[in-house]
Amino acid sequence: METALPIQAVAILASIPVVAFALWADYFGRTIDALAARVKTDDEKEADRAGAGLQARTTALLVLISELALFLGTAETRAEHPVLGNLVFIVAVLFHAVIQAGIDKKLQAPTPHPRQYLGNAAKTLLWAFSTALGYLALLIGCVKVSIGLAALLQTGPAATAAIVVVGAIFGLVAGLALNFALGPMYLSKALLSVSPPSDELRSRLKKSFDEAGMRAPQFYLIEKGAHRGGTAFIAGFHFGKGPFMPALFISRSVLESLQPSELEAVVRHEIAHLNLNHLPRRLILASTLVGATFLVGVLVVMLSPPSSALVPFLAFGSFIATFRLMGAQSRTQEFEADAHAVTVLGSDTSALCSALKKLDRMNGNAEGKQGSNHPATERRIKALASYAAIQQSGEDKKAA
Repeated sequence: METALPIQAVAILASIPVVAFALWADYFGRTIDALAARVKTDDEKEADRAGAGLQARTTALLVLISELALFLGTAETRAEHPVLGNLVFIVAVLFHAVIQAGIDKKLQAPTPHPRQYLGNAAKTLLWAFSTALGYLALLIGCVKVSIGLAALLQTGPAATAAIVVVGAIFGLVAGLALNFALGPMYLSKALLSVSPPSDELRSRLKKSFDEAGMRAPQFYLIEKGAHRGGTAFIAGFHFGKGPFMPALFISRSVLESLQPSELEAVVRHEIAHLNLNHLPRRLILASTLVGATFLVGVLVVMLSPPSSALVPFLAFGSFIATFRLMGAQSRTQEFEADAHAVTVLGSDTSALCSALKKLDRMNGNAEGKQGSNHPATERRIKALASYAAIQQSGEDKKAA
């Protein structure tokens, strides 16, 4: 029988990552001050800030992972001391947030007021919980309907199991589809977003959609503090209506940093995602992976009960595989959207390249660094140059 760790030992263990993070933050702050004191060009300063931002995010993530591992590994102690055991980790997370805010200040990243931050966090958690609850209710409902259908048909054990499995897979896929479709509504609530305050901005955004022959979606402006850095993305399906209507989200920092031509190029890139049905394709891939993983797991348990110990490894492997495949698909779609924006929607290549570089600097990313869902900006710029060359060659041939 395992012996739970004393609550004092848990408190000491939980404090170790936070203390290490605080010591690293102090060193990091002095390093940032030393870099700022040097005489450099604006581009060199932006490159320093990009590298420092990546280093800070990586360190913060590692600390959070260690805190989570300690939280999961001390379940026995928390069961014996539910109040103190959980309070230790709540305090650790609060100290982590304070240290992170100090790092953001050094990096000159926008940070919300503490009250605003807590409000945003509470709103996001509420909507995340509601979404998860709805997903679970839909899944349980589909399983119960399947059980009822099997009882009505008076099927045998094997057929009943097959019907229930199909019902469960249907519930999983339906839940994913509903989450994708309700993405615009969920994000508008979870993020600190408002409708564009000026008619001039709405008209500019709508004009890009009109010229592309697309119905204008909802427009939301993400306030500073809801997203570190800058972002612009589209959510929902182009055929959605009412609560399922797609929405374009743009952070205020992007509006303040990009020139009008650059903003138009970014918007046309997002229009390309809608034109090319990228979100439905993501849903199809996600549904296929989730359904296949669930089916394989059920078969492993049913065909060989002793091998059910493989299920945790299967779950972990499927998560990694799903993450990698979805990331690869997303990076491919970014190239496709760039090409479509330039060659079909008439986006200005130089403006789009310039916007991508600015977004990298705003988010503290190095141009040659590949993200989990976005290819390296350096590669995208090279691809854009080739698209523009092909397009120019075609125009020259027509003129000749």
